[in-house]
Amino acid sequence: PPHAKAPLFESVRDMVCVLLQVARGRKIHFTSDLWTALREWGLGTKGQVNRGFMVTDAGRNMINVVERAGFQGIVCAAHKLYLVVGDAIGLGAPKDSWCEGTLETKALLDKCKKIVGHFSRSVKASRMMHEKQVEMGRPEHVLIQDVTTRWNSTNEMVKRLVQQRQVVEYVMSTTPILPEGRVLDIGATEWLALSQMVGILQPFEETTHVLSNYNASLGHVLPLIHALCQGLEASIREEANLLPKCRALADRLLTGVDTRLSSLRREKMYQMACLCDPHVKGSLAGSPADLNSWKTELCRQVRRAVSNQAQAFPRAHGSQSDPEEECLQGSSSSSTAGVYTQRPGSVAAANYLASALAMAVSSSVEAREEEEPGPALTTVREYMAEPLQPLTLEPLHYWARNAGIWPALSTLALDLLSIPPTSVQSERVFSHMGDVLRPHRSRLDLETVERLTFIHFNLSTLGLPQHSKT
Repeated sequence: PPHAKAPLFESVRDMVCVLLQVARGRKIHFTSDLWTALREWGLGTKGQVNRGFMVTDAGRNMINVVERAGFQGIVCAAHKLYLVVGDAIGLGAPKDSWCEGTLETKALLDKCKKIVGHFSRSVKASRMMHEKQVEMGRPEHVLIQDVTTRWNSTNEMVKRLVQQRQVVEYVMSTTPILPEGRVLDIGATEWLALSQMVGILQPFEETTHVLSNYNASLGHVLPLIHALCQGLEASIREEANLLPKCRALADRLLTGVDTRLSSLRREKMYQMACLCDPHVKGSLAGSPADLNSWKTELCRQVRRAVSNQAQAFPRAHGSQSDPEEECLQGSSSSSTAGVYTQRPGSVAAANYLASALAMAVSSSVEAREEEEPGPALTTVREYMAEPLQPLTLEPLHYWARNAGIWPALSTLALDLLSIPPTSVQSERVFSHMGDVLRPHRSRLDLETVERLTFIHFNLSTLGLPQHSKT
């Protein structure tokens, strides 16, 4: 089903997610279903939801639908990551475009899936595995079965197999696995390949976790892509002990990133979001000419924001002040004060994001001044002259604090940095609906399921106590 989650600001500084609606979506009638939902929201009427940005998968039909509806389409970055990794390791049905290396990796992963499936089905093998874990003092973890539509689940499956290698090898030597009448085994070289594969895919896993956080921002995308490329290039260049097949895997991943993700560096929406992140600003522009182009576009969007604000709040009769000056230059003091801390989230993901942002800053470039002088350029120039902010400072807090100094630029930055880079939050709604429709509740009607899901995801927003899992 199509879902929608809207970012809201709490005390102007913190972004929260609100589930707007849960509704049935039919693939062949998606356009009409979307318009039905928009009419229910009262789209375009005063005080209701206004057209903004909508994140979708990379399907051209989906992008066309949301753009015809008046939204600006954003392609889900997590979906692009899945396509990069999927083509490199061979997820799903074989494609004509796959090379021999991809097919070889797929064959190894298929072997892993069969082994994990055997342990999941066999009570005897599962019991022997647990007993051996206790005997050897290994973590008492079960093997993980992957899900084809989630590449990171395949990575988790391989990681768990590598972690439990000694236990798995013991059980397999005692009770050989016989799928389709033959012994299934993993050789020493294959174990090494699996171990190296986990290391190569680690940056992709970290990137996926960062982008999947509820507080992820569109401004994180370019720094994370930059970190991915740097990490892959370092693996290829510095890891002398990489197996040829694993080195080829890293090459395929780097090619996939360049093909599917590097194009985002040329999209103005991502450039502006990156430029408005006070941790990075124009560090990833690549060249002085590119940075000047970024700043020119930012000035243009600031002027448009001023125009929109002037139309929404016209001058009082008889006022002699310049409306553009009023919107661009506010009070000389900050609008908020105090200590700003990081939003809650995964510590590991936060650490990886911090390293990606630091790596981006190391690529800093200087721009030449080519934009025509004016209030918008003055505002952008003042912002760019500010030192890069420490990673412990939340970008939304920074812009809320400076809203009184640069009103139009702050409004624009808050809009850009509140755009989620993925549709993961909506996918989690879809997964939760599966939890609601359990066998003993299979007769719930669709409307009841929608209401239960809506309430579950909006408990905190509605001021209701959170349900704690036991």
